[in-house]
Amino acid sequence: MADAGVFRNADLIVTCSSFSRKVLVTACPALESKTDYMYSPADIERFKPASEEDKKSLREDLLPDWMPRDAFILGWIGRNQWRKQTWLLYAVLHYLRSGKYSICQNCARITLIDWHPGLQRHRDEVKSDGPGELPVCQYCRSNEVQRAEPLTDIFLWLHLMDKKGEGDWPLTELEYQFNVRPGRDLHYTEGIGEMAALAPADMPLLFQMWDGLLYLSGGEGFGLPAWEAMCSGLPVVFTDYSSHAEFLRGANGGLPVSGIFQPERKSCIWRMIADIPQALEAVRKLYFNREVGRQLGSNGRAFVQNYTPAIQAAKWHEMFQRVLQESHSHCRSQGLLPQQ
Repeated sequence: MADAGVFRNADLIVTCSSFSRKVLVTACPALESKTDYMYSPADIERFKPASEEDKKSLREDLLPDWMPRDAFILGWIGRNQWRKQTWLLYAVLHYLRSGKYSICQNCARITLIDWHPGLQRHRDEVKSDGPGELPVCQYCRSNEVQRAEPLTDIFLWLHLMDKKGEGDWPLTELEYQFNVRPGRDLHYTEGIGEMAALAPADMPLLFQMWDGLLYLSGGEGFGLPAWEAMCSGLPVVFTDYSSHAEFLRGANGGLPVSGIFQPERKSCIWRMIADIPQALEAVRKLYFNREVGRQLGSNGRAFVQNYTPAIQAAKWHEMFQRVLQESHSHCRSQGLLPQQ
């Protein structure tokens, strides 16, 4: 990207977000004057919130037989690529359903402590018998920590290809590593593949069935699934980095999760690896306070109303008119067009 020659003849370069524009301009400062950004049109007609009654009806028809109809369902839509950090979805699901983490009673933060029976017995003995070392919170150092209760009514629905393990992340191995299984803990959209998937008209039904989108992607050029979740009034737990974080934060349409950065092997582009305890805290917030999710979803829906196809088309038209006018002015100044 440091060589801007490929863009030499462009009158205008349009990226998908302000974040993308900043990345491009940082790599190629000479392009700043002719670089702008434009969000994707928001399809608020197809992707829209479902009433509680409609949601129940959809679940009766579309949930697999083994999944409870009143389940709390987290969804994921995306390709099985390294930058998507798909493994995090399986890790978060494992901890939520197993309860193998501690919650501080002082600061309410989460620490990944495997509360095996021996550790629990040790904690009980120290509490009752006196001096001894207790597990402590890694944030506030309080020893008032307790093992979390397993949330066995939380499930994960994945809409992605390569569910047999052919993608960048071997999903079958991830199932075994984190002890989560299809038909018990998670569900893959049936029939999805190169030549088979849900029809465009059916895609909104996924968002309307779910309780939240778990979008822990390492980085996105835009992040269309998160955008469509906002159109559907669905709250998003998201990595606080790149384009999707930009519009989700702007809308207050979800709960951000920070993390650490790691570069991709071939491109050296930075990607975020989400912090699992923070992701657990965010999901638990949606789980235990459903009104929070409804409000975040409503915020997202209100935000995308400003980016309907008609509004975005008018912005594109205005942009094209400006480029044409500037181009004509330049050509006249160079004597390439007759003066008017």
